[in-house]
Amino acid sequence: MSVANEPTFSSILVLIDLAPSTPKVLAAALRLARCTGARLCLLHVEPPEPDFVGYRAGPQTVRDSLADEWRDEHRRLQELGDRVRAEGIEVLTLQIRKPLAEAVVTEARSRGADLVVAGFSRHGLLHRLIHGDTVHEIADPLACPILLVPEDASVS
Repeated sequence: MSVANEPTFSSILVLIDLAPSTPKVLAAALRLARCTGARLCLLHVEPPEPDFVGYRAGPQTVRDSLADEWRDEHRRLQELGDRVRAEGIEVLTLQIRKPLAEAVVTEARSRGADLVVAGFSRHGLLHRLIHGDTVHEIADPLACPILLVPEDASVS
């Protein structure tokens, strides 16, 4: 039975934080992409370097360590993209260094995303007051739905 107003998606932006919940987020996005024929954009965002007076990049060993971490995250993101491609789904992988909400809004708009899929942890009010509420920062400027996958979700 088909519903007349079934959602159709052509472009899904998937936020990848490489946390333990990443497989669940990717599984939810894959399921939607299979059902709708959408292409996926896997987006991994790192915060920008601190931009305050007195900040120095640190000794070469620190810079090398950060570069190694960036390359490792890039490799892991590419592996996820390869898994998606192996399933016959068109995918683009992006790794960006900028504030999270800004990156998501910019990429969702530039990629024509009809849907954003993201992991969601159930932090309390105190955590949201201190660290901000990224969901609202993203949802307010976007005109597309956001699917939040709880970190304890079971996705088959």
